[in-house]
Formats: sequence, C-alpha cells, structure tokens
Amino acid sequence: MEARTPKDKVIEKPLMGPDPKTNKRSAAIKVVMLASKIVESALSNPFFTASRAFIFLFASSLILSKTKTLAST
Repeated sequence: MEARTPKDKVIEKPLMGPDPKTNKRSAAIKVVMLASKIVESALSNPFFTASRAFIFLFASSLILSKTKTLAST
C-alpha cells in the first residue's frame, strides 16, 4: 500500500502586501544630475575652483608643519 504525502497548508498573512519596489532609476538619475551640476559649476567659475584648491593645499601644509613640530618636541 502506498503512503500519501501530506500537502503543506500555507496561509498567507492577510496584512502582508507585496514587497515594495524601489525605484532605482530615479536614484541613478539624481546622481548623474549632481555630477553634472558639479562639472557645470567648475567650468563656469574656474578661478573659484582653483583658489579653493590652493586654500586646501595651504591648510594641508600648515597642518603638516604643526604635526612635525609637535612630533619633534
């Protein structure tokens, strides 16, 4: 005599809905638009971009010199 295999009774929870779909396309578009704005800003005002780089370079050198002074004492 063959034994019958029992069937699983699966009842879905009534308050559970489908998984929410994330809109990946809009996130990618936002990243591209931000990069585009950064490039546009840099091209429209190159002096400001260069002066900011100089300030960061100077500040970096100043911090490095203070670190060397502190290390030598």
